[in-house]
This record gives sequence, structure tokens and C-alpha cells, in this order.
Amino acid sequence: MYDGFAQYYDAVMGAPTARLERLAEFVADYGPTGGRALELGCGTGLLLEHLQPDFECSGLDSSPSMLEIAGRRCPAASLYLADMTNFRIGGAFDVIYSLFDTLNHVSPVERWSDVFRLAAEHLRVGGLLVFDVNTRTRLADLSRAEPWSLEVDGARVVLDVTQADSSTDIFEFHIDVSPPGEREPFSEVVPELAVGLEEIEARLHPWFSVLARVDEAGLPAGEISGHVYYACRRR
Repeated sequence: MYDGFAQYYDAVMGAPTARLERLAEFVADYGPTGGRALELGCGTGLLLEHLQPDFECSGLDSSPSMLEIAGRRCPAASLYLADMTNFRIGGAFDVIYSLFDTLNHVSPVERWSDVFRLAAEHLRVGGLLVFDVNTRTRLADLSRAEPWSLEVDGARVVLDVTQADSSTDIFEFHIDVSPPGEREPFSEVVPELAVGLEEIEARLHPWFSVLARVDEAGLPAGEISGHVYYACRRR
């Protein structure tokens, strides 16, 4: 996922300011403020780069191209080519996080339990899990919006979100890239799964207590919220 799109990812996603602020707030409120941190779905290392002064950082991703960029950005980080539903890293972590709605890429929903179980197995007791999700409300809104385009280093990137089928909870992010010059255009389809907050918390429950569930403004979040951030304590 994102292998062809990797070189354009940072420009399209923009500065991770809001996500960094929420992660910093959760770490400050619920600690610890140092130790070992692991990012699930670290992509190009945008977030790892900012945590390095305070944490010994590790990251995993299933895209070799994304990890190559992350390695250049964060040479001190330990990086792993792995699936967040099936990984094993030695030692225990103090903080594990997964942002940029990475968890929405995991399907079917039963595999979310695998992610939470593995996060618990890799966290110290009392450790912190932070993640965010796009809600069905957010994904449905995106699917009704007009396609969005951006010029990046001479390439034209077009993003269009559709619902795969009205009877399913799968939404598809269609990415079309027209590079400059004579390079061949390419396309990629990235699915996201909409999962209700009640089901998310039921799948968290065997291993975690929910400390906070807030929207982008930091207010208590519900199903009508567009984007939801969780902070959870490892039991």
C-alpha cells in the first residue's frame, strides 16, 4: 500500500500539526513522557521525526517505499517491514501509537482485535496506546465530496473517495498520479473500513481501558464526529 504514491505522500498529507498536538497532549496527560515508542504504520516517518528527542523510536510499515523515506528522515529509529496485524519486536514499549487513520486500512474488523492484542503484548503494563480513526460520518462525507487535486513537484495528484458498495462499510480512496514529462501515470486504490465506536471499544476491552475519546477540537467524541482520537491504558 502506498508504494507508488510514497514520494508524494508528505506533500498531500500536509504538516502533521494537529496529530502531533493531540499525541503530545495525551502523552503529557497520561504519560510516560520518555522511554521507548513504537509507531504502527509509520509511513514516511513524519511523526517519528518529532518524537525522537524524547523517545527511543521504532516504527513499522508494510510499504518498503515508505520505510525507505522514513529511514532517511529518522536514521536513529529502528524500522521494520511488517504488517501491524502480525508482528513481533523484542522488548517492551512505553507508548505505541498509530495515527493518520491507519487503523481504518485494516479489514475485516476482526483483525482490529489482532492489532490491539499485539499492541498490548508489546506495551509495558500501564503503557499508553494512542490512535485515531475516521468515522463512518467522515468517510461518508468524503465520498459525497468532489475529487480533490494538488500539484506536487510537477505531478498532478487527484484523490477521489467512493463507497465500494452501499451495503458495506468499505470506502475506497482512489489516487491518480500524472507525473511530469514522459513518465507513465499510475493509480492506486486504498480502502478504509468504517467501524463504530462501540465496536472499537468492545475490541479494546480485553486489554485496554479507554482514558480519552475526543474529536479534532479536543471535545468528547461520538459517532457523528468526523475524526476521533483515542488514548488507552494497557491493563
